[in-house]
Amino acid sequence: MGDFWYWDRARIISLIIACIYIIMAFFVGETGFWIYVLGYLILPLACIWFGDEMGGYTGFWRGIPLRQTPGGFIRFMGWVLLLLPTVIGIILVIGFDKQ
Repeated sequence: MGDFWYWDRARIISLIIACIYIIMAFFVGETGFWIYVLGYLILPLACIWFGDEMGGYTGFWRGIPLRQTPGGFIRFMGWVLLLLPTVIGIILVIGFDKQ
């Protein structure tokens, strides 16, 4: 259980951001919208937390052979997916201010 469940800065920060998203969705969105947000957050958090394990997967997907992907790339894409709603929100706010 040593290396697999360690808590580093990336895991703590990503968990805080995910909790903020869920709390905002609970109070701002419609009834049950927070469940959709939770479903969206599963993949980015898995990529950030378990990037090396996910990148180490090899095998076949629909007949296409898969190679290993560097764990750093998997974690980077997890951060992109995690921060994408914030970036879109900022763009929308800036866009609505100019109209």
